[in-house]
Amino acid sequence: MGFHTFQNCFINKDVNNYHIALLKNLYGGESGETFCVLQFSTYAFTLKGKKSEFSNVFFNILKDEQIHQNALGELIVSQGGDLVLENIEKNISFTKNIKNMFENCIEIKEKSIIEYKLAIKRISDLKIKKILKNILADEQKHLCIIKETFDKYMTIL
Repeated sequence: MGFHTFQNCFINKDVNNYHIALLKNLYGGESGETFCVLQFSTYAFTLKGKKSEFSNVFFNILKDEQIHQNALGELIVSQGGDLVLENIEKNISFTKNIKNMFENCIEIKEKSIIEYKLAIKRISDLKIKKILKNILADEQKHLCIIKETFDKYMTIL
């Protein structure tokens, strides 16, 4: 897993509010990185000690989500934006049903991938695009891992 080098963000003196809005959606939107950090940590801790084969999947993906969240936060601030979030916790699922957890995560990742692809198309800054493309690659890997784990254990769920 993981693109782990998002360092050296730059300060852009020309504020592009459209870019900031797209980045803020990736950071704090319905399937954004902050939401994913909260959702994956909820599932990981819910299953910790009970179903370690599943909690480990969530913990491993969570590490990358935190890196993505930090990278997007740095980009937003470097572009002149702020990190204000509104009601992000309202969509967190607290299910204890493993099948529902995986189905929810698949849906979140599929939405996230669509959002990253749209942002990459719409953002003109090449440095930002490069970072988003690397995060997108991680998101696609995460989706594969979640689907493979779900398919592997579907018979026991």
